[in-house]
Amino acid sequence: MIDFIHQVNYLIVTTPRSGGSFIAKLLTENGFQCGHETHINVSQEYYAPTDPPRHRQDLYGEASWPSVPRINEFSTNTVLFHQIRDPLKTISSIAINGHFESNKWADYIRNHLSHVPWPENDLQKAAIFWTEWHKMIEESIGTRRYLRYKLEDINPKLIVQMGEMIGVHVDVNRVEQTMARLGNKTNHRKPVSYQIKWKDLPSETQELATKYGYTS
Repeated sequence: MIDFIHQVNYLIVTTPRSGGSFIAKLLTENGFQCGHETHINVSQEYYAPTDPPRHRQDLYGEASWPSVPRINEFSTNTVLFHQIRDPLKTISSIAINGHFESNKWADYIRNHLSHVPWPENDLQKAAIFWTEWHKMIEESIGTRRYLRYKLEDINPKLIVQMGEMIGVHVDVNRVEQTMARLGNKTNHRKPVSYQIKWKDLPSETQELATKYGYTS
């Protein structure tokens, strides 16, 4: 069996509903080898694939929110790209898309955040989850090379920087063309019928969101 953990050169870590599918497609079309929860997901938790991922094992990465509790099991050479989306939109989308119903997503989240007292309201649950998941990412950085950025700020310059961190040459013009074609939505789920308000966020969520550059 392939030792998959040691094949992963970089991880894009985030929460659900934060553009993981978009960044994986954008990178893949610009010279990266990037899966989207391909081998690291709530069902498999990084079971090794039957064949080596793509053709450049040393430069393989995944955009995977389920990888967050497992970061410390990966090599300290694994680069962390910490992707954040507007918390109001993200939290609302997590709540409306059933991440706290009786399903594998809810089981995964609760198993890895067993210390958290969950409220009844799904929006409040989603806010606490958003906060705890991003805190877990920060606590796992250690000595790893690390880059944090907003989904809303992704541009060709950022993709070039990501490429430089893992050794991938990036053509700026190609990135511009890809972004124009992809837009910023590649994973369509239920539309958000109600968006949580800033004043309704827990104080810890507000503090972390402010740290990340989001305000009321």
